[in-house]
Amino acid sequence: MPSDLWHALMFATLGDLLQRDLAELGVAYEPEAGQCDVYRGPWVLYRDAVALFWRPYLFGTVSRDSALANIVVAVSAAKPAS
Repeated sequence: MPSDLWHALMFATLGDLLQRDLAELGVAYEPEAGQCDVYRGPWVLYRDAVALFWRPYLFGTVSRDSALANIVVAVSAAKPAS
């Protein structure tokens, strides 16, 4: 597993849950990860995998273990060969 994947998951988790909770209060919010383009450089590999597999976990439709396994597989498959 990439050593900094936890950091990308932290950004996604905080942003998505804050967006959801503020929406329930009628407040529009765009997560900073998207505004500040934190998914650049090596993190570009994380952006799609996190969106595709982590969000369903955050919203209760898949298990954490399944989400993490799918993210690791997707990121590993996307890594350029050395």
